[in-house]
Amino acid sequence: MFTINFTVISLLFFLSNIQNNSITPVVSINDSLLEHTAVITLFDKEGWLYHPGDDPSLASDSTYSGSWSPVSLGMWPGQVPEEWDGIGWFAGIVHIDSSMKNRQVGLWGRIYGAMDVYVNGEFAGSAGRVGTDYKTEETTGLFYPITFSFGEKDHYFIAIRYSNHNYRKAWDKAPIGPLLRLASSQTALNQYYSHIDETRNTRQISFSLMGILIAFAFLHFLLFFYYPPEKANLVYSLLLLSYFFLSFSSISIGLTYNPELFLRHLYIEGIAVTFVSIINIYFVFVVTRRKINLIPVAFTLTGIVFLYFVITNPVQTRSYLVLLSYLSTITAIIFFSFDRYFKNQKDLNVIIAAYVIYFILVIPRTLLISLDINILWAEYQLSTQFGFIFIPAGYSIYLAKNFASINLQLKDQLDENEKLAREKQKLAEQRKEELEREVLARTAELDQSNKLLMDSLGKLTAAQDQLIQQEKLASLGQLTAGIAHEIKNPLNFVNNFSEVSLELVEEAREEVRRETDDRGPGNSPLSRGAGGVSDGAVNSGQPQTSDVDLSTAITPLSSEASAQAGLNPLSRGEAGSSPQID
Repeated sequence: MFTINFTVISLLFFLSNIQNNSITPVVSINDSLLEHTAVITLFDKEGWLYHPGDDPSLASDSTYSGSWSPVSLGMWPGQVPEEWDGIGWFAGIVHIDSSMKNRQVGLWGRIYGAMDVYVNGEFAGSAGRVGTDYKTEETTGLFYPITFSFGEKDHYFIAIRYSNHNYRKAWDKAPIGPLLRLASSQTALNQYYSHIDETRNTRQISFSLMGILIAFAFLHFLLFFYYPPEKANLVYSLLLLSYFFLSFSSISIGLTYNPELFLRHLYIEGIAVTFVSIINIYFVFVVTRRKINLIPVAFTLTGIVFLYFVITNPVQTRSYLVLLSYLSTITAIIFFSFDRYFKNQKDLNVIIAAYVIYFILVIPRTLLISLDINILWAEYQLSTQFGFIFIPAGYSIYLAKNFASINLQLKDQLDENEKLAREKQKLAEQRKEELEREVLARTAELDQSNKLLMDSLGKLTAAQDQLIQQEKLASLGQLTAGIAHEIKNPLNFVNNFSEVSLELVEEAREEVRRETDDRGPGNSPLSRGAGGVSDGAVNSGQPQTSDVDLSTAITPLSSEASAQAGLNPLSRGEAGSSPQID
């Protein structure tokens, strides 16, 4: 029984050696090959095998005893094994000649997952962290070279434990396998740092361009803010912001092009390209003084649809975004060329030249990207970065020339305005002198008129004073007349009363005389009372001194005199009222 088992084991070992010797090496390396090519590409070579699962013992399965199957190491779309579930093993044989023995070499390149490398079953190094699912996996992009040394053997079994769970989320058309290269250790390090430096320089240029873009965007927005009629500044400011985010998308992947950041890159790039394509059309219409028609509206609606697909499926939408960008570019070229050659707008030469440079630097590469997916995962070329900036640079130069032209027109207009202002000032001075002469003449006329008015005023004042004097004299006359009237009334009364009194006295005398005559001289009342009054005295009207009591003699007559005195108006208060003097 023991003999049978030993025989079977020996047979299996012999068959395994035959199988191992029949396997084609991935590459045969010698010193002259490394000196001639410097870097040996491994991912495009035949001879690689794939084993599904995560069995650690496969790291030393140099006899390929498991279920290995041929595979392309890069595993481009259409080359992925059906058994691939995100993790598995790759293996291959490397043959060396005597010149490569005891030489140190390095594996370097770019992967979009994580891997552990084993050489003849011994761990050589890793890139990232292999995980059994998306959460436990730590992906990397451009990885630091993994170095190891060849010994005295002729064949070396290289096993790669590899995981890539990110590809289904980022891009199902991306290479799933590791893109490995083999070189001497020093060359591998030089190549790695060269790519890092190139990427860093590209990022620095991108940051500088982003600073320029945002500065110019802010500048043109200020120009629009202070001069709203020039809407080209506003549209160009929005266009520069879109180019800013387009430049940002190129550096959002990082120095090592980490695939975890690639999805973010696709989102930013897709949104930025959509806005650039739309705003570019509006800028063309604003600059060429065209009315907004169905063309910008159609681009806007198409852009909205593209934004939806960018958010939902950025991978599949990317190729169509290239077509949208080309359509916007070609439409702009048609309009600018038409205005240049049919409307003789020579200022558009700078924009047309910028588009020509753009076509030379950018379009061939983007066409290759759309045709060959491998180029997309190559390093970001500096020419593309510069190519995208030529269109906004051409627009800036055109707007600057247009702004300078407007300034020259304004300067000429200001000069013309100053000339007209000087002429107007001269006319104003002449008119001022004429007005001064007219004012002087008018002032003289007014002075003459004023003098005449002052004379008239003096005469009127004198006449007024005279009238006032006359009014005063008239008032005084009226007052005097009133006073005289008031004085005359009592005098008239006195005179009237005196006349009445004289008449009464005369009648009394007559009465006395008659009584005297009737009674005789001795019986006269006067003779009895006061001794009488001599006839001579009565007749002559001169008083004679006598001891006659007149009161007694007159008393019998008082009643009769009083009765007659009632006939006088003054006795009844009817002597008349004195005139009122104002």
